[in-house]
Amino acid sequence: MSDAIEEPTPVKGRPGWLRPLIIVAILVAVGFGVANYVRGLSYETTDNAATAADVVQVVPQVTGNVAKLHVDDNQEVKAGDLLIELDPSKYEAAVNIAEANLKSAVADAQAAGIDVRLTSVLGEAERTTASGTVGEASGSVGVAEAGVGQARANVGEARATEQVASQDERSAQIDVENAKWGEQGATGGVASASAALEAAKSQEGAAQASVDAARVKLETAAKQATRMETLYKAGAVSQRDLDLARWEQSDAQSGLDTAEKARAAAESAIKQRQAELDEAKVKVSQSQAMIRQARSRFDSAVQRHRAMSAATASAQAGLQSAEKGLAAAEGRARQSLGLSQSANASGEKVRLKEAAQLQAQAKVDQARAVLTAAKLDLQHTRLYSPITGRVSRKLVQLGGLAQAGAPLLSVVPEERVYVVANYKETQTAKIKVGQEAEIEVDGLPGKRLPGHVESISAATGSTFALLPPDNATGNFVKVVQRVPVRIKLDRPEDAALLRVGLSSVVSIKVR
Repeated sequence: MSDAIEEPTPVKGRPGWLRPLIIVAILVAVGFGVANYVRGLSYETTDNAATAADVVQVVPQVTGNVAKLHVDDNQEVKAGDLLIELDPSKYEAAVNIAEANLKSAVADAQAAGIDVRLTSVLGEAERTTASGTVGEASGSVGVAEAGVGQARANVGEARATEQVASQDERSAQIDVENAKWGEQGATGGVASASAALEAAKSQEGAAQASVDAARVKLETAAKQATRMETLYKAGAVSQRDLDLARWEQSDAQSGLDTAEKARAAAESAIKQRQAELDEAKVKVSQSQAMIRQARSRFDSAVQRHRAMSAATASAQAGLQSAEKGLAAAEGRARQSLGLSQSANASGEKVRLKEAAQLQAQAKVDQARAVLTAAKLDLQHTRLYSPITGRVSRKLVQLGGLAQAGAPLLSVVPEERVYVVANYKETQTAKIKVGQEAEIEVDGLPGKRLPGHVESISAATGSTFALLPPDNATGNFVKVVQRVPVRIKLDRPEDAALLRVGLSSVVSIKVR
């Protein structure tokens, strides 16, 4: 039939299923775009983010060589773990010196106190003697008062002398202790010098072995060179082989010379260590002689102390006898009123001695403060980990010199890792503290870690740059600034999976 509708002829080369596939792809793309648009209304996203942590640097407060190193790079440590020990010998010596100075200052303060009491007693004796002189004109009362005053002066003087003897005894005891410390130090020096001598002897033996080995090597190389010259003349080897044999002989000769120099240096070191050992032994002998002298002084001081105690008891008995003789004429003793000027002068002397006593006590406090500072420096030779984490960027080696204030290593707290997201200033209007966030870390592909906004920086990141820009000067191109936003992970186990500095993508839910 001519009026029949003809079927359209399909275009060759284009399958019939291609058009529906294109339509489905367009719909999927539109759906994906709509979904991203809707998500963009609820989230603020940035890929300018990275993981971070509050890294703690371990910095020494004193200078010294590293004696012990208890950690290595990337080692896990706990808060309070011992990390580094500096050489404490210098600071231990400072503590010993400070303790000795403190003992000396205490002894001086005690002597000043005794001087105050002695001056007071002598002043009282002067007043008593003057009172006896005034009362002498009045008869036997004055004589009795003079006897009482003299007896009191004798008691005071005997007591003061006894106290001085007691102080001498304590001072001699301190000298004995100091001499013992010196002997211990000298004995340690002998042990150290002996160890150094043995080490030098071992080095000399090793150097001798090296000389013997070098001599054998030289003899072998010489025989080989002679053999090569014979073969070369016979045409059995090349000039290169002959030169190589001669070079090996020359190298063996150089090795022998070097080994002999090392042996000579080792022998010289043995002599030096032997001299140091002899010197240390002399110091031990000197320290022992000082101990004997100090003990002799101590024994003499003990005997003097005992003699002064007996004298004090005798003077006390004499005072009691004189007071009994004065009791009968007590009423007439009131006539001795002319002692005011002498008494005032004695009071001034006592106050002067009291001022000296206060000054000596101040020196005691100063010596005690120096000892406390020395002990603190000694404590600071042991460096402990301030937090739990992992050691990183270790800049110190065993035996190296650690300078006070120079960082030695860092400790990264792995369980307190957070994320710093640098948002554009145009994105921060809706960001608030406490909002939910999602973190995608490049190092953990396929995972979205939950978190929330912990804080927002009070300034842009460029503000803290070495050369911060001035956005108020009318720049030709306006640069969009970035505001750091700190994101805290909600789950502590997620923080343990991260490392500091990993690139991240952060999305904050603002609606």
